[in-house]
Amino acid sequence: RDDGSALIDATSTQVQALLEAAQVSFQDVYLEDGRLLVRFADNAAQARASQVLRDGLGKAYVVALTLAPRAGPVRGSPRVRSSSWESCPSASSFISENL
Repeated sequence: RDDGSALIDATSTQVQALLEAAQVSFQDVYLEDGRLLVRFADNAAQARASQVLRDGLGKAYVVALTLAPRAGPVRGSPRVRSSSWESCPSASSFISENL
C-alpha cells in the first residue's frame, strides 16, 4: 500500500491483542512517523513484550527497543490508548513493516 494506514490500524489491533493475551501490560500505543510506538511501565515489560511481538508478528515486521522521549504524540495524531504524559516512562518499542 502507498499510505500503509490500514496496515498500521490492523497492526495496532494485533499488537494489543498479542500483548493482552500474554498478559504484558502497556501504557500507550500510537502512530509516530509511520511506526507504531508502544510504551511500557518499565524495561522488564518492554523486554517481555519484545519477544512476544517478535514471535507473534513474525518476520513481516521489525520490533525495536528504544527509549522514546517522554513527550507524547503531536496533538491530533491517532491514539489507541490514552494516558497522562507526565507519568509516562521512556521505555518503549516501535514496530514498522519489514520492507
